[in-house]
Amino acid sequence: MILLISAVNIFFSFRAGFIFAIELSESQKQARMYRLDGLRLQKSGNIEVALSLFQKAIEIDPSLAAAYNDIGIMYETMDSPELAEKAYLEAIKLDQEFTGPYANLALFYESQNQMDKAVFYWAKRAEMGLREDFLSPPLQGGVGEVIEDDPWRKKAQDRCAELVALMPELKEKQLEAEEEELKNKITKERKQARTEK
Repeated sequence: MILLISAVNIFFSFRAGFIFAIELSESQKQARMYRLDGLRLQKSGNIEVALSLFQKAIEIDPSLAAAYNDIGIMYETMDSPELAEKAYLEAIKLDQEFTGPYANLALFYESQNQMDKAVFYWAKRAEMGLREDFLSPPLQGGVGEVIEDDPWRKKAQDRCAELVALMPELKEKQLEAEEEELKNKITKERKQARTEK
């Protein structure tokens, strides 16, 4: 959850039980304003200009995961699948708790007939649950608020189950992918623990 105190330009981010107060720099505020303008233009159908504003936002603030997600949507709309996939994956790399790119990647992979990857990202999104992408003006970032009823979690659970039921071989691939991800996470945590000693 994020609260914005506009008088002092501070974000309060509630993640994993910790409270972080983040004062945005002028460039971070400017990047978020470019993103807002891009969202307005996207909504009105001006895709090319919206894309350029999202790109400007990440030039200014390369850590703005939400803008990468927006870029992925634009590239998908413009029928540039490789660029869309790359943008979604970058959004996840920058903010693994940002739910939007997980659902977008699942839908993207379905459209590319890569059902094993679609199931993986639907499962990831379903697992995340109870988090809504934070889209409140004036400074949108890609951080979410905890909500009681997350319709996208339910949609992700349902879609994952539908795909697995239609293609049982996907269940095994999904389990293998989850196992590999867990191994990588454990390896990373062990390396980190060794360096901290």
